[in-house]
Amino acid sequence: MKSLITLLCTTFILVLMNGCSSQPKKTTLDSTNITTSISAPSPEELISKAISTNDKKEQAKLYLFAAQRYYTNKLISQSSAVVRDIDINILSSDDAVKALLLNLQLAIHEDLDWHLQTSTDLFQRITLSRTNIDTLKTLIPLASQMYKKQNQTITSAILLIEYAGILDHTNYSQLNNDIWQLLRSTDPIQLNNYTYKGQDADTEAWLELAIAIQQNQISLENQYLAYQKWQKKWPSHPATSNMPRELELLSKLPKIRPSQIIIALPFTGPIAEAGKAIRDGFIASYLTALSQHNTNPTKIDFFDTNKNTIESLYSKSHTENTLIIGPLTKNNVKKLQTLDLSNPTTLALNYLETSPPLTLNQSDKLYQFGLDPETEINQLSTRLSKRHLNKVAFIAPENDHGFRIHDSLLRGLEANQSIIIESVYYQDQKSLSPSVAKLLATDQSTQRKNKIQRITNLSFEFEPRRRNDIDAIFMLAKPQIASQLNPLFAYHYARDLPIYSSSQIHQINEQQNDLDNIFFLEIPWMLSNTIDIKNTITNALPSAKREHSRFFALGADTFTLAPRLQILKEIQDSQVQGHTGILSIDRTGIIHRKLELAVFRRGKAIAIKE
Repeated sequence: MKSLITLLCTTFILVLMNGCSSQPKKTTLDSTNITTSISAPSPEELISKAISTNDKKEQAKLYLFAAQRYYTNKLISQSSAVVRDIDINILSSDDAVKALLLNLQLAIHEDLDWHLQTSTDLFQRITLSRTNIDTLKTLIPLASQMYKKQNQTITSAILLIEYAGILDHTNYSQLNNDIWQLLRSTDPIQLNNYTYKGQDADTEAWLELAIAIQQNQISLENQYLAYQKWQKKWPSHPATSNMPRELELLSKLPKIRPSQIIIALPFTGPIAEAGKAIRDGFIASYLTALSQHNTNPTKIDFFDTNKNTIESLYSKSHTENTLIIGPLTKNNVKKLQTLDLSNPTTLALNYLETSPPLTLNQSDKLYQFGLDPETEINQLSTRLSKRHLNKVAFIAPENDHGFRIHDSLLRGLEANQSIIIESVYYQDQKSLSPSVAKLLATDQSTQRKNKIQRITNLSFEFEPRRRNDIDAIFMLAKPQIASQLNPLFAYHYARDLPIYSSSQIHQINEQQNDLDNIFFLEIPWMLSNTIDIKNTITNALPSAKREHSRFFALGADTFTLAPRLQILKEIQDSQVQGHTGILSIDRTGIIHRKLELAVFRRGKAIAIKE
């Protein structure tokens, strides 16, 4: 009510001024034509009548009509304020539909989340079978978006499926794309446990298809076979006659998968071990797939970028379906900007600098994928801010890597309205304790104590205090250094502060003492002992160096991505579970990785399900 009184006060003077210039006209209130009649009263007049009436139903109706008039006149804030004072429980059936449409428009088109719950309450009250078709054409898409905003993607999709026949869609492929994206974005466990209580056969088929595709997420070949099997069962289904784009591409898998793959990596030279690990991760996945599926083997060639120039590789002629995996070094990836990339598709395993920009032909055929530390630092920045850990203390080695991570963390925090409140850098083990003291300002506390003692010449008990404006600590360190820093934080009275680090702190299959309660982001490969490919590689290459474990995962993911590049790029919000994270591709060909949060418990890294 206060919002309405305030609203009336702001317009009262204007009403008086209009009254002075001419005699007021008598208006008969016809609530059935209130929103369309030329002589209808203004929203302010409707609100005034609503306040003065003792009839609660009439009051709710008047508020509704006033809110509709405000919205029609693009006065969104005023419309939203009036809607909040409508008693939706006493509205008639017809007025409840009008109120629902208005709340949906405010929630969806104006992005006012307050109206989502009111929309949900009203939607559950109305009877759709009694609502006229013209209203349903507007109502159903809005209600579907309402449930999508509330992450109820199955309910959102089912509305579109069950009412597809009345929706104004000249392009049913687009409608099917919308339905499919909702189902594909649903958590697999939630989708698998969902029980459909309706009797619409098309809905049952959609759900069956989504489950089949989700269950075969790791294997594109299995998805292809599952879709073929589903099509035979549902030959007349809308997703068969008007396929969503992802399924259309999936049905063409034999044609769009690479016929030749050239692995262009350094197999000799200073970073040969990394190149070999990527190669072995790819080949292990490739051989496993061949043993599981009766498919024609892809031709695999190898190109040593340490012995040959990257320019010589692209000067050769390649078939249309050739995929080059590599190069690995930033210097070689940078050279791609000067080459013709219009024929072979390239999955580079590093990232270009932002300039100079790629040409259209280059960006269309080039994909960029790698293990850059900025990915985890950016995601960690977002997590810190979401947990309201907005003031972060930073400690790192005094070298280029430490400076680079500092700048990356600072950019990420500032983008989330957070900040690095203090930064210190250590040089060696001897500098660790004074660096932590400086970070937490316990050295200043000690200095103040010493000064007082000099002035007073008195001895007294003293307990240093750390600064109290820090929400969290970010520590960049290898395990050996981190195991010394972590106890120092506690010694300097920061035991209560959450401590975060980069994945550099974690070594695979190694007991890491003195690191308990430190959080970090990690790739799934490093946190699971049940990955078949990982165990295969470990058994086959027992002497493989632990520091190259992440490169094995990168190689395995290049195999997963190879036939999916076009699908993931074209289908918005599509993703695949990879060994280096949940993988997605944006419109520029950049491959993004969503990492897992982990924490040390009793010396072991444990994944935290969020």
